Parts: sequence; C-alpha cells; structure tokens
Amino acid sequence: MSYRFFKYGRKVKMLHNVGSKIEEIKGRISQLRVNLEIYGIRRLKEEEGPSYSDRVVTNLLRRSFSHSINHNVVGLVEAAKTLATELVKPGNSGSRVVSICGMGGLGKTTLARKVYHHDEVRDHFSHFIWVCVSQQYQTRDIWEQILFKLSSPDEREREKIAKMKDDEVAKELFVLLQKMRSLVVLDDIWDAKAWSLLSAGFPTQDEDTETKVLITSRNKSVAYRADPRGFLYEPSCLNDEDSWELFHKVAIFQRVQAYGDHPPATRAKNSENPFITVERMEKLGKEMVTHCRGLPLAIIVLGGVLATKRFIDEWETVHKTIKSHLKTMNGDQRSTELGVMEALALSYDDLPYQLKPCFLHLGEFPEDFEMPTRRLINLWVAEALIPSESSNERENEETLEDVAYRYLTLLAERYLVQVEKRSSTGRIKSCRMHDLIRELCLTKAGQNDFFQIIELRDSNRKMELFSSPMINRPNSIGRIRRISIYFKNCSGFISLGTEECPPVRSALGFSNIQSAIGQELIESIVSRFKFLRVLDLEEIRGFAIPKGIGNLIHLRLLTVNSAWTGVLSSSIGNWRFLLALYIDPNNSAELIPDVIWKMKRLRHLYLPMEYGKRTKKLRFANLNDLQTLKNFPAKIADVKDLTTLPNLRKLAIQIPDDSKLDEFMAIFQPPFTFNYLRSLSVDIRMNATNMDAVKIRSCCPRLKKLKRNGTQI
Repeated sequence: MSYRFFKYGRKVKMLHNVGSKIEEIKGRISQLRVNLEIYGIRRLKEEEGPSYSDRVVTNLLRRSFSHSINHNVVGLVEAAKTLATELVKPGNSGSRVVSICGMGGLGKTTLARKVYHHDEVRDHFSHFIWVCVSQQYQTRDIWEQILFKLSSPDEREREKIAKMKDDEVAKELFVLLQKMRSLVVLDDIWDAKAWSLLSAGFPTQDEDTETKVLITSRNKSVAYRADPRGFLYEPSCLNDEDSWELFHKVAIFQRVQAYGDHPPATRAKNSENPFITVERMEKLGKEMVTHCRGLPLAIIVLGGVLATKRFIDEWETVHKTIKSHLKTMNGDQRSTELGVMEALALSYDDLPYQLKPCFLHLGEFPEDFEMPTRRLINLWVAEALIPSESSNERENEETLEDVAYRYLTLLAERYLVQVEKRSSTGRIKSCRMHDLIRELCLTKAGQNDFFQIIELRDSNRKMELFSSPMINRPNSIGRIRRISIYFKNCSGFISLGTEECPPVRSALGFSNIQSAIGQELIESIVSRFKFLRVLDLEEIRGFAIPKGIGNLIHLRLLTVNSAWTGVLSSSIGNWRFLLALYIDPNNSAELIPDVIWKMKRLRHLYLPMEYGKRTKKLRFANLNDLQTLKNFPAKIADVKDLTTLPNLRKLAIQIPDDSKLDEFMAIFQPPFTFNYLRSLSVDIRMNATNMDAVKIRSCCPRLKKLKRNGTQI
C-alpha cells in the first residue's frame, strides 16, 4: 500500500514538474511574442514575403537616369536656379557638396535632373556624371562607373583598373576629379555610412578643386556627413495652386489638348455610361487632389490613374474611395514608377530595428495632430520602446529620455516626421506626420497588430467599447495590447458593459472640444484593465480620478491633467513601477496623500499648483530617478528633500514666504551642486529681494533657464 502511495506521489510530483516547465515555456513564448510586437517583427505568410525577383524589380524601378526628362514638373524653376547658382560658385566661396534632402515622393530626383540640365550648370562644368546609388550599392562599382565615364578607357586600361586594389581605384578617381571641373550627381544615397565609404574617391575637402558633388537623399544625416558646411536644400510639399496645376497637367491637360471637351466616340453600343466632361473632371479632381497633401508623387500617380479613365462612374469610384486608392494604386500599366505606398514604404523598411516601434507608435495619434516631444518621449519610455541597454544611466551619461529624443531626431532626419516647433536652443518641441506617411504607419501597424484605434461618437453610444468602429480590427480581440480612443462628438456615455476585455497594456485618449469621457467608462477601464501600464488621457475632461485607480499596480505612466483630482487614495503608493504622473495643475485637488516618496522609479512628476487644504505634508526624499518636478510645494514639504534628488533636470517650486525662501537659498552651498539641473522656475508669493541668482547658478553648472515668477533672470 505504502509503495503504491509512494509511486503515486512520484507520479504527481513528476506531473507537477512537467506542468511547471510547460508554464515556464508558455511564459517565455508569451514574452517572445511581446518582444516581436515591440520590435515590429511578424511572421510573413508565404504570399506576403517579397521574392528575390520582386526586390530586383523594385531596385530597377528606382534607378534614375540623367537623360530621362519628366515634363510633368511644377514649381521647380526657382529651386533649380538657387541650386545651380550654388554649384557654379568658385570652390573657395561656394559649397563643394550640395544636397537635396526630403521625404520620399517630394521630387528630389526630378529637381536634381533639372539642375543637371540647367544652362548655367552646363556652361560651367566640362564633365557630367550621374550615378544612382540606391540601397544596394557596391562602393568599388560606383568608383569604377565614374572613372570609366570620365576617362573612357580602352580594354587594356579597363583590365588594369580591374586588377587594382580598392584604395588604388579610389585614389585614381580622386586625382582625376582634382584635375577636372566636373559635376557628379549621386542620386538616392540612403545613409551616412554610404557616403563615408564613397568619400575616399571625391576631393570634397580640397579647396582648390573645381569638382562639385550634388547629392539627393531621404536622410539629412547624409548631407551633414558629406559636408557640415555644405548647402542643404529641403523641398517642401506643393501648395494648393501648384498641386492643382500638376494634377491638371497629368490627368486632364493632354486629353483636352487632344480632343477638347468632346472625347472620341468609342463608347460601346447601348452603353448608358456617359463620358466624363472637363467640368466634371475638374470638380472631382479638385476634391481628390487635396488628399495628396501636396506630395508630388501622390499627385502624379493619382493623375496617371485617372488619365486612363473616360467614364463618369470610373472617376466617381476613385473619388469615393480616394484614401484606399492612394494606398494601393501604382499608376497605369505603362508606368515605370513605384506606387505611392511602395515608395514611402522603402523609408520604413530602411529604418534601424530600434526605430520601427517608435515610428509605429506615432500612428496612435490622430491625423494632423501636433505631437509634443515631451509626451512622445515619456510614452516611448513607459511603453519600453526604448531598450534599457541603449542608455548609460548608471554612468550618468545618456538617459532613456535622451535616447528617445535621439530616436525622434533620427525620424525627423529621415523625414518620417515633420518638425512643427523648435525651442530657442533648436530642440524639437513638437512634430506632425504627413497624412500619407501616417497612412503608411497605420498599414504597417495593422500588419503587426501593434495597436487598435477605436472611434467613439454619440451615434454609436449604445455600443460597447470593443464593438465600436475600429481601424484594422484584429481577428481576435484577445490580441489587442494597445488601444487609442478617439472621442469624436462624444459625450462620454459609453461603458465596457459585459463584453470580453483583452489584456490591454496601454490606453491613449484624444478628444475634440465637444467630447468628453464619462465617469462610467473611466471606472470600467480602471476596474477591468488590470494589467494597464500606460493610461494617457491628456486634455480629456469630463471625469474624476477613480478611487480604485491605485489598484493598477503595473502603471508606468498616468496622465489625467484635465480630470477632477479630488481626494486621491493612499493606495496610489502601490505604484512602485510608475515613471510619470501628470495630474490637474489647477485647484481641483482636495487631498494628495503623502505616499509619493514610495514611488522610487518616478522620473517625471507634475503636481497641481493648489494641493488641497487637507494635504498636510508631502515627502520627496531619495527619488533618485526623478528628473522633472513641477510645482514643488515648499509650504508643506522640506526643501532639503531636493538635495536628495541627484538627477533632477527641471524644477518648478512654489515659495509662500521669506522663511521658506531662506530655507531654499540655504541649500545652494558648496560643495553641493545640482549637476544636471537645466531649468529652474521659482514662484515667490511676496516681494522678496533675497533670491541670489548668482549663488544659484554657481551650484547649477548646467542651468540654462532661471525664472522668477515667470520672468527670465
């Protein structure tokens, strides 16, 4: 009996161990899926994977030639003149490298070709070389290609060059270009590394050389690497007038020129489908061209498709589905150009792996939304899109926020975001996405189930949240990890109801002026999204912070800066992983519990100016990671706590009286220093004179901004 019991016990133990191993493997697989999602990696279906022949065709379609003249050109005369003038300047007064940089589809190659054939340029240079570099390039092949065009070697000389080492070929080209007055166009260079490899063959550092190099690229860093002092031209999108002119040239002009307003009578017998008139073409065309948002490639592709369509219903079909057409159209069958999304997708495909999830995350923001840099950086850090190994915080060097900002600048340099505002020091303050880049972003995000966008309107208020209209709805609700909720003319009266809730990790909200989020919905989100790490409801009003919000123990970021704060529960001390907290800056707080000091990983804290009469004390000591502290309440907090915050970068403090000001000034005593403090704003609620700016600056070696009551001192 005991033996059978022992044997049974061993079997149970073995099954338990197997079960534990299975659970461990499941956990690792689950984490792997998360990592794949973060880094934008997904399993390609057989039909989705680009074949070798597809890649070859794409590369061939992207090749440019100097003799291929595009007659559908608008608005480039002044730009070509400016670039031509820069190129023909003497070597010591002009730029030896001139660059044209911008997003895909802006017409960089078209502009370069116009400059290449410009009369001033043709009169000035004796030799002209055009090379398409592209993504798949061989450094030596490009050197030899230019060398052969310049020297026209015979068979014996070609064999001699073929036997040379790479550095000998580079030197041969270098010396030859030194002796000539040549223009070399390097079209479509993708990254700075390509120039670094090619540069050995070009005398761009020689002040006496008369050879000039014209570069086109989607990456601004190429221009900086080629010549930091060189001339950089960044084409902009076409305005409404030029957009219409270009569209008219491609889609309408040639037809009108050939037939006038009366198309040829080739309609099939008994057809009831009338030909489209010029007036109707112009009306529909003006409405459609606005969706191209001034991108020349999109206008040309759209116009090329419509130029082949003769009937009213064909034009109206494109008009009704213009957005989906712009995603898929590749021009007519005779076209030798890539389609709009194909061309733009090359920029995404070329991104380093660590930038792809940051780019995809931008798609969560609404169309034409001005994205504050602060918000983006904090979201990326909280979402763990910035790998911890990418920074050197332990050595007090680059923080995660610094890495995130660097990633944003790289996206801007690649023209995947457009810089909207900069600070006085040149730092990016906000940015936007071009509509077509955003469409690309949504497409790629949908392929990876990276996030879901849910639109809430009063018209669907009776629906439950996950039954509401979604962009790129996944096959399974259970796959949803990130949601972005757009409140569009929504009063907020909607809830989760009894529907199945996916394990959402991140929820962002955006609303227009007429919209709000109802208390029932926010209560449902807090109670049912138990694994929530990010809850960003910036500028969304209409609700009070739920009492149960402290139960979201996995929170990394909470932004509720337009919500009624009221009495915060002491359970928020459970937020041991919280990195950023933004609450209403005004006077809606009644009680803030003294538990902030427990949030040891806190990096950014935005407190209200009025912290509530029931708040008696707040402690901040030893928050070693804290970088931003807005509205430090000196009246109820010990200013000496500030000396225990070694990584503080931005501080705004409220000082109620002279005694507190004296305490504050007392901490600025050598050898103590705020080594990383860059911005200090002091709000003094009386006419004190004993604030010594010199003393403050002496203990803040990196201080850039010092304000007293909002005034720079």
